[in-house]
Amino acid sequence: MHGITAQIEMYLPNLMNYASNGFVVVFPYIKGPKADRLPIVTNTNGEFILRGIAMAKIQNANVTNKELYNKIDMNSIVVAGHSMGATCSIMAGAKLATDDAAVVDKSAIKLVITQHPGICGVSLRSFVHCVCVCRLT
Repeated sequence: MHGITAQIEMYLPNLMNYASNGFVVVFPYIKGPKADRLPIVTNTNGEFILRGIAMAKIQNANVTNKELYNKIDMNSIVVAGHSMGATCSIMAGAKLATDDAAVVDKSAIKLVITQHPGICGVSLRSFVHCVCVCRLT
């Protein structure tokens, strides 16, 4: 997920690095790749990271998805973000750690990485993203 008009292309080198090391990378959007650019679209409650994890869980159980079926390690999840995305990561990690009805068991979250956490509106020049990274089994 991103905000403040950031684009996935800004993060592709890092995302590709994660993927090249055997991780499934989920980069969620709020409204969509084009719709999230302008006007400014923000989110800081972690909702879209949680949706990304839920989507990964669904695809891991989807027998018609030959690329991902039963290949995602849903017991080893890293949540990462930068700026507003870091705030989202903190919120998603907190919800996953305390909510017994969370999309995955709280023990599945192995790490929450935050890079320059910020709340949207504080710095409109911040570039933000959130990613959900799951290792393939």
